Amino acid sequence: MASNADLEKKLRPIYDAMEVGNYKEGVQLCNKALKRQPDLHIVKALKALAFERSGKMNEALSLCEEIQWAKPTDEATLRTLSMVLRSAGKYEPMIKLYENASKVNPKNENLATQWFMSLARTLDFKGQQQVALQLHKNFKRDNHMFWAIMSITLQGQKVPEGKPNMFYTLAERMMAKQNADGKVQTIEELQLYLIILLGQKVRHADALALLEGEIGVKTKAIENVELRHLRIELLIKTGRWKDARDATALILKDNSDDWRTILQYFDTIFLPVQDADLKGSENLVEARAFTAEQVKNETKNPKRGPFLAQIELEQRVQEKIGDNKATVLELLVAYFGKFGSKTCCFEDLSGYISKLDKEDAKEFCKQLRETYGEKSDTVKEISMQINLARFERFIGTYSHLNSTEIMTLVNKFWKLYEAALPFGKDLEETERQYGDDYVIMAAHLLIDLHKETKSYFPLLNATFMLEHSLNASKHNYQMKLVLIRVYELLGAYNCAIGIYSTMAIKNVQHDTMSHFITDRATTFGLFNEALAQLYSAHDIYHNNEAE
Repeated sequence: MASNADLEKKLRPIYDAMEVGNYKEGVQLCNKALKRQPDLHIVKALKALAFERSGKMNEALSLCEEIQWAKPTDEATLRTLSMVLRSAGKYEPMIKLYENASKVNPKNENLATQWFMSLARTLDFKGQQQVALQLHKNFKRDNHMFWAIMSITLQGQKVPEGKPNMFYTLAERMMAKQNADGKVQTIEELQLYLIILLGQKVRHADALALLEGEIGVKTKAIENVELRHLRIELLIKTGRWKDARDATALILKDNSDDWRTILQYFDTIFLPVQDADLKGSENLVEARAFTAEQVKNETKNPKRGPFLAQIELEQRVQEKIGDNKATVLELLVAYFGKFGSKTCCFEDLSGYISKLDKEDAKEFCKQLRETYGEKSDTVKEISMQINLARFERFIGTYSHLNSTEIMTLVNKFWKLYEAALPFGKDLEETERQYGDDYVIMAAHLLIDLHKETKSYFPLLNATFMLEHSLNASKHNYQMKLVLIRVYELLGAYNCAIGIYSTMAIKNVQHDTMSHFITDRATTFGLFNEALAQLYSAHDIYHNNEAE
């Protein structure tokens, strides 16, 4: 048998070839090594990996099967084999290989750990539990016991609701034993304990006691954002309204922009009070005073959270008892005045605008138009005008225009875009021009006009506008997505693919955005192009699985 140094010397050229992606040379080097020493399992495993990486999966799996019969136990061979088998989705052979190797080398913790991990990939929770307990028995590490408890908890989550669940009971007893022995030391271990308690019905008080108790203090749970929010949720569910309100107020005084906490604060205000008793209630008075104070504290570089909180509060009052529309409308207009130049203004307010009745929504836009007119003399005013136009389109102001009026509005947006270009002459190439959204809105209007008239001239106009605008904003992905849609409506699928290819789509974006290309591919009979996009979307999952 060759020494480790000799083996390393033989394997080094193979590793070097595969690291640079030269898998053909890797196979050749493996063949040379196997001629001299046919029983070298690690070389066979490397050859299988080279086959897999070069797309020859059948040859790779054939070699893997041959190695499996020999039942190798060295970690290098098993690690290389597992890379091939994971890529092929063959998990059962991995489990058997690591199980055998672990039994042959019972003192090798890493092999037993890999056995556990291979079971985890197949969601064999019972198998995980048994291996984790064996790991704890052999190596006396606390983390292995927590693995076992986690595996039992996962089994408990699979039990149908309403049926006896002994898994949670067992997991809780084991966790209590660990806690009594002082072995619950980390946030993750505390979270596991909480999952066990909250997985059982009506254990909110117990979970809260745990979180507020010695373990919570020891693990500094209050510094963990998720556990901080969980504590507030548990305070609400157990009816400790004042404690919950105090906890949320304390967080908001430190970070007034924490929207999740703002919503929890309002839960402590509205849930304890019946709708009929809300008007004039102490809770409502307190909430209005608190949000007003939060707004008052926002002076230099104000955060949006307190102002949105005021709107949220008054909107909830309107929904529950009515007679509050004027206050809501006033706050919406005021919010636009303070943050109307920010891109996020539309997203911030659109949810509230949609809850207004049609006349109030029109009044909102009317007041804005009367206040801000058509002025576009600064970058700030350009942004405000764009957001105002967005709101007008959102409430349906443009939906009843005829073809002539739509084209007049499109031409207006185009002139406003051109007028805004000088303001962006010093922007970096990667930045958007300040008036880009005018072009996007104009393109949407032209798409709507195409749908109504069935004419393709509006689409051709939209193509010209978008292509021309991309010369100044080469990386505006929103423009490119609209242009892709326009090209597909025109039947110019290859042009759509050309634009899509310039977007530098990476990793999981292939999955979330490939529908822009694939959805219409079958309409044009371009199956190969669609398959190429689908393979790109699949690659991220395949690579993650292989790794």
